Parts: sequence; C-alpha cells; structure tokens
Amino acid sequence: MHKAVTVTIRILSDVLAFVVSMGVLQRIQPISQGYFADDYSIRLPRHSSTVSSVTLYSVSSVLILTTVVAVEVMIGWDSLRMKKAGIPVVLYSIYDYLLVAFYGYFVTITITDVGKAAVGRLRPSFFDQCGPNVLQSTVLGYITDYSCTSGSEKDHLDARIPTNRTSLVNIRMLDAAEAAARRLRNPVPCVQNLEVNRHEFVDLKTAHPVSQMSSQH
Repeated sequence: MHKAVTVTIRILSDVLAFVVSMGVLQRIQPISQGYFADDYSIRLPRHSSTVSSVTLYSVSSVLILTTVVAVEVMIGWDSLRMKKAGIPVVLYSIYDYLLVAFYGYFVTITITDVGKAAVGRLRPSFFDQCGPNVLQSTVLGYITDYSCTSGSEKDHLDARIPTNRTSLVNIRMLDAAEAAARRLRNPVPCVQNLEVNRHEFVDLKTAHPVSQMSSQH
C-alpha cells in the first residue's frame, strides 16, 4: 500500500511540474525584431505544411513509446511471466525512461522557443503571418516599432526561425535509438562476425584468412 502511494505521488508531482513549466513557457513573448521597409525577402506568401504538426508529433511519440515498451518487455519477459502481486518491475523501467524522454522533449521546446522569441530571424512569410502595422520607423527605413494585426499569437511566434518541428523529431529519433542501444546489450551475430573479421588479413588468391592458412600449414 505504501509503495502504491509513493508511486502515485511521484507521477502526480511529475505531471504537475510539467504543466507548470509549460504554462510558464507559454507566457514568453517574442521580441519585436525590426526589419527594413524595402525587404521583400519577408513578404512571401505562407504555405501550409506538407505534414501537419499533429501527425508529426503523434507519429514520433508513438515511435518512442513503442520502442521503449517493446525493449523493456523483451528484457523483462521472465519477470512478467512470474505472477506476483503488485506493480511489475518492467513498468517502473518504462516509466523512468519515458520520463527522461519527455523531459528531453520539454527542454528541446524550451530552448527552441526561447531562442526563437529572443533572437529568431524573421521568416520569409513574416508579412503574411503578422501583417505588421508600422507605428514608428527610422530615417533609414528600419522599422522597430510595429504591432501585428493578423493571425494569432502562435502565428506571430511561428513567424520566426528556427522551428521546433525539426528539433523535436530529431530528439525523438535519438531517444528511440538510445533506448534500443542502451538496453539491448546482446551482440548481433552478423555484426559480431564483421567486427571479428575486420581485424583478419585475407589471402587474395584463396580468399582464406591468413590465420586459418597458417594453422593448415
């Protein structure tokens, strides 16, 4: 009973920390970066993404979840077959690794969004996404004081580079590869044979290793 309460408290504290952190992150407002009035490189039309954000994030999340669960079940199969009361040990391993994976997900979002809001370069579709209303400009035509009149706050933030789509997909792929590489320690036979044969000299006429030829003589 005490163990179940401890696990419940830990899960609730992790969820609460994640929600609070995401709430703080959403309050970050982008810096009003200036631009030149004759800069036509930021007046291009906005095009919809080939792959939607929902599809991209869903597929990448399912991939890391499937990889972690499959690897941990393969490793702890013997313990799962033993019928014991309580929470299986495999679930602890799955939760711990997924917690680390989602922590990396959150850190990636934070770094990307903070960098985008602080020093992000204006996108080519900046005018289409922001529709800036010029309030004040300099003698040289450099505009620093403006307000966005079109789109939502998310569109205003997305009007800057870099994007978090690429960084999130990369961190998901790294998590999946690291989960498989860290937990599956048994050597693959074909890779092991290649690693052994890589250090052997082969006679070009007979195609036999030199060590094997020496033993035959």
